[in-house]
Amino acid sequence: MKKCIKTITIVTLFMMLGITSLAGGWDVSTADTWAQSEIEDAYMYDLMPYKLVMSNLKDKITRAEFAALVVKMYESMTGEYVEQAPFDTFEDSEDEDVLKANTLGIMKGSNGKANPNNLVTRQEMATMYYRTLDKVYNYFGEEIEATDGILTAKDKDLVASWCTKEVDYINENNIMKGSNGNFNPLDNAPIEQAIVVVKRVYEDELDLIKGTRFIDLSKGYVYKQEKYGNNFTVTFKANGKSNIVKANEYTSLDVTINDSENTKIYYSETYDDAIDEQGLNTYRYDVATNEITCLDDYFGYKVSNVALVDKGKYKGYLLVYPYEDTVYVYNQELEAICVLEGMVTAENANSLIDSKLNAPNDYKQGYTVNDDGYGNISVTFNNNGNTQEIVTSEEGEYRAPNPISNGFNAKTSKDYSRIFFIARQNLDFIKPNSLCYYDFDQKEYGQIGEMSVDVKDYKIVEYNNEFIVVDTGKKIYDVYNIYGAFETNQIFAFDESVIWDNLDAYFTTGLKMVMDGTIVANADYGLSWTYTKGKEWGYSSSMATAAKDKGGPTMYASVENHELRDYQNDAVYECLMQIMSDEKDNGNSGIIFNVESISPGNDNYRGYYVGIDLYKNKLMIGKSNYKWTNLKEFNIGDDIKRGDYIYLKVIRSNSRITVYVNDEYIGEIYDSSYTNGGGMGFRSWNANCNYYNLYAYPNN
Repeated sequence: MKKCIKTITIVTLFMMLGITSLAGGWDVSTADTWAQSEIEDAYMYDLMPYKLVMSNLKDKITRAEFAALVVKMYESMTGEYVEQAPFDTFEDSEDEDVLKANTLGIMKGSNGKANPNNLVTRQEMATMYYRTLDKVYNYFGEEIEATDGILTAKDKDLVASWCTKEVDYINENNIMKGSNGNFNPLDNAPIEQAIVVVKRVYEDELDLIKGTRFIDLSKGYVYKQEKYGNNFTVTFKANGKSNIVKANEYTSLDVTINDSENTKIYYSETYDDAIDEQGLNTYRYDVATNEITCLDDYFGYKVSNVALVDKGKYKGYLLVYPYEDTVYVYNQELEAICVLEGMVTAENANSLIDSKLNAPNDYKQGYTVNDDGYGNISVTFNNNGNTQEIVTSEEGEYRAPNPISNGFNAKTSKDYSRIFFIARQNLDFIKPNSLCYYDFDQKEYGQIGEMSVDVKDYKIVEYNNEFIVVDTGKKIYDVYNIYGAFETNQIFAFDESVIWDNLDAYFTTGLKMVMDGTIVANADYGLSWTYTKGKEWGYSSSMATAAKDKGGPTMYASVENHELRDYQNDAVYECLMQIMSDEKDNGNSGIIFNVESISPGNDNYRGYYVGIDLYKNKLMIGKSNYKWTNLKEFNIGDDIKRGDYIYLKVIRSNSRITVYVNDEYIGEIYDSSYTNGGGMGFRSWNANCNYYNLYAYPNN
């Protein structure tokens, strides 16, 4: 096209290039094959009026439909919403698009009528295309350079005198050509052709819309700020043309930096009624591309000020000062380089940046975890801004020092020495869905827990030294220390307050009875006992002691602190004990469970008993209904001696009772006498025994 420019006023119009809500759902099947792809482009450019969406695109286009098309073209190219003319403008139409077209001077009608349902002729189309383009050019301060007005088409005599200029311009600039040398001014056109013409005009004017048509930096540029802060003008020395950058509504702008070498202008903008600096926004205008970037939005924080490094190794780098003591450094592409602390100026920035970037990675000064949720995890070190990849979702060979692919849910230890994550991929010692870590000191990877465990989630809890609580989909949760060693599975809820209580119960030393991770009895509260022949229990803060005496005592946890008498049937009981005698007439010591009732006397209870007789090297399982019944005895060998610590574990699952001693399977029996749960406690018959703790928790 032959065009002549006066002044381009730039506004933020790039949003109009976006895809509409119909993206991906366009139905162009009613158009001829040659037009379909271009009509899809028209949808993408937001040029398709709603009025035509459901139309048969091969149908001839009416005046009202064409009005909708050119109004949509104007609004999409300028970003300006067009108001309707008054409803009484035409006596035969109150159509919204017809009235908008009249406001723009595109559709004037005749004798008070718009004739909206008439088919539009090609000369009418040419006239309305021309008028629309003229309005678009005027919006941007540009003028159409008229053609000579002399028609050359063979059928020029058929063109009405009132539209000769418009038809000549449209024809000469190849917007509408006709066929066989004829313009066919009185013919009608299908909807598809009208849309394709609008799309091609739009693409031809994209540089006008984006404000890049007359940018010429071959001889540089100058800028001038309007004294009231409404705008600043950039003028290109090579051609004298200008772009104007306007302040937003109700704001004033102030140019702070002109980086002519990199063709960037930085300016601040405040609301006219702002009374403090928090109302400030900072922008970067790219002279070469006519693009404006709001730095506050781009960086995601409020910018107080910016400065440019104007010399040295990092010349052109941008120093961004938020409303805090740190200074962020970015390159010309606005990529983060590093973070500086203290007094940072353009003069000392080179040495500070150089020192930061060349410092070795130091995890002890902390780092930021970058976990995109798609398998890629990296860390950015605080001391130098460097980034180290921890895991990646990329296919192919792994990059040193990274042997693991595809991790998620990254968390760090308090001292930053390890970063933890759940691995998705099966590699050597790493199982999918296992909890893994990278150790910055050792520069190696490792796995927490067993290979067979699928980790759903985990928490790092600050309890004395840190602990890791792992959710493996069981009723109880495993606990590891920060170095990966297993500690306990006595965690009963994936909640930090419960975890702390449970860890208290696990790590607190001394005599205790624990149920579901909570201490329910110790030397200070909650213990009751029964005895015969005057023998009582002795106990201190560290242990309970049963003295050798036939018919001796039984101790249990009182129901006044917890409903232990109603404890569940399926449960695990763990006891740490120490038998202090192994004489011939020695009795046995162990634990009672599923106790439904109890009274003074060694056998005066209803429930089960598992005990150890060191003289006979036997483990016995029995029950009492106020009368002792021996159910079964197992040989445990002679490895356990007097004074050895014994870890006794009993698992009750429905009618099955399974016993372990020092983690070694001893045997099991089946009995269903007491299946309704019940209390627990220590029991000793004619034996000296020290008891340290008793745990009960659900059978997993």
